[in-house]
Amino acid sequence: MKLEIFLEKRNLRVIEIKESKNKNIRLSSRKRKKDLGADQISHFCRQFAIIVSSGINSISGLETLARRSTNITLREEINRIVAEIKVGSTIADSMLSSKSKFPKLLGAMVATGEATGKLDEVLKSMASFYASEHRVKQKLRNAATYPLIVLISSFIMIFIFTTFMVPKMINSITTVGATLPLITRIVMGFGMFMKKFWIIVLLVIILFIYQFKKYLKTSVGRAHKR
Repeated sequence: MKLEIFLEKRNLRVIEIKESKNKNIRLSSRKRKKDLGADQISHFCRQFAIIVSSGINSISGLETLARRSTNITLREEINRIVAEIKVGSTIADSMLSSKSKFPKLLGAMVATGEATGKLDEVLKSMASFYASEHRVKQKLRNAATYPLIVLISSFIMIFIFTTFMVPKMINSITTVGATLPLITRIVMGFGMFMKKFWIIVLLVIILFIYQFKKYLKTSVGRAHKR
């Protein structure tokens, strides 16, 4: 039997084999490990913002979120953050570590929130940002040129976020006189660059689209499209 051979190769001795009625069981858990989607990140930010604003201890709140999460990857990520907090790490440091599956942008904004005492406001803003990102991706899911459209849409969203949303959040945060983390200042610098040279970036995108369309008209491009 194939199952016996599979187990014997892994130095496992077969004693008894029974057919399971549960057809969802997998011999490998590889598919469980997935990157976090924008909708999951948005939900996490919104729920965590409620916990922070209500004054509940961060560790207790995160543990509650982990228990209630139906997403295995998100639950493991939250548990990892809790474990690192218990040994002295900050929430932002845990999100910015190489082990994290959370976006670095979120980690940077959480660092700002922790430094200024306005973590709940930052989390609410990020929840809205990732909810918008999820809606855009859902609408474009069936588009023929999906990768290209996602690239452009993501660029536009980042442009809007860094040039309009971030400055507003920073203005409200800096009123308390706190020093912004380095990574947040880098995000602000990127926003200033985009605001100043947006026309050049736009031309580069248009040129890229033009070249991409030319590529699709070639024999190689048509074969790739199919």
